[in-house]
Amino acid sequence: MASFRGHPEIKPYADEDFMAVPPLIASYYTLAGVRPFDGPLGPSPRDLRSRIEAAARAGYSGIGVDWLDLRASVDRYGHKTIKSMLSDNGLKYFEIEGIGDWYAGGAARQASDAAKRDMFDAAQRIGVSQIKLTGNIVGRSVSAKVMREEFSRFCLESAEVGTAVVLEMVCISDIADLKTAIDVIGETAAANGGLLVDIWHFIRGGVPITELAALPAGLIRWVELDDGAAFPVGSIISEQLDDRRLCGEGAFDIPAFLAAVHSAGYRGAFGVEILSNELRAMSLEEGARRSYQQAALQFVSGS
Repeated sequence: MASFRGHPEIKPYADEDFMAVPPLIASYYTLAGVRPFDGPLGPSPRDLRSRIEAAARAGYSGIGVDWLDLRASVDRYGHKTIKSMLSDNGLKYFEIEGIGDWYAGGAARQASDAAKRDMFDAAQRIGVSQIKLTGNIVGRSVSAKVMREEFSRFCLESAEVGTAVVLEMVCISDIADLKTAIDVIGETAAANGGLLVDIWHFIRGGVPITELAALPAGLIRWVELDDGAAFPVGSIISEQLDDRRLCGEGAFDIPAFLAAVHSAGYRGAFGVEILSNELRAMSLEEGARRSYQQAALQFVSGS
């Protein structure tokens, strides 16, 4: 696997703690079969047991849910059964998809706090590897100081229930660049909070790969992979939600991205987050198999 073109100091991804392919996790929208923000909010139409079993058969080491999907699945199965389903299928990672109003006020904050309570309950009774937080894309921004205080509070509370918190830099949100994300995370990177980096938002956000590679060790706590066209297709919102590609089937320089996160000291698992009409049209089994295989190939091709 070649290092980033023009930057030989960025070494290829390689980790002696893993075999050729590190643990891969099927992020919620990869297997959910639903499009974010499309129609009434609700859980995945695909049963959680079916998704867990399909993910395991494909080779994944974990799976994600969002808040409403978690609630529906707990109502159907209960925490104990969900924990058993994960264990019986060998899935060690269980993540919960994003809260966007964790620093808001009023009704938005009330909904966020309700989601947080359900997530923390799941962390104690099922075991949750991490909770994903994002910025807001609908204009309810506050100062970085307020976000930093609220992020620190969220991390302290999550530590009490044994789960980590990762903050995603989303290029269309009010946490759209590395500087803002790092400012919000503050000192919590030394505890149980850290940065989530998704190749999509780095490419479409125009973040130089050298900035990613130069991040201090320990700041990155989670990494997500996907692919896309060389140039934006349609609006940035529609492309982000509908036109991501399976890894290796687009134009993103995934080897360079992997090399950069390795240079920044990342040695963890990887999420696979494909939001795509093409993937949604596949059967659950095919989507799980193809999304896993294409992501796994990024760690062995050309090595």
